[in-house]
Amino acid sequence: MSARELGDVARAFKALGDPTRLAIFEFIRCCGANVEMEGDSLDDCQVAQTCVGDICCRFEVAASTVSHHLKELRAAGLIHLEKRGRWVFVTADEQVLGELAGFLRQTTQTARVETVR
Repeated sequence: MSARELGDVARAFKALGDPTRLAIFEFIRCCGANVEMEGDSLDDCQVAQTCVGDICCRFEVAASTVSHHLKELRAAGLIHLEKRGRWVFVTADEQVLGELAGFLRQTTQTARVETVR
């Protein structure tokens, strides 16, 4: 892997290193995500079935904290935000997840080879 690719992997793992952020990311990834936020505020929102306000209640964190976690996940390339009208849709980046999975697979395969020697 190149230094740039390793930097991308490190940023993703760092972002997922916070337990609350990891739980929020898993919620977005598993639940369908398309989390929708109205405008720039996380206070008023709708999601296919769940809203960001539900994330705040589910994880017992303030809306501003959820906003911070979403910002960090986005900066790490783990989620995409897409604005449609006054709504912003948040989805997990499946390509990045595949790259992280590939990295972990490669790492475990290398570790197995080292153990066998």
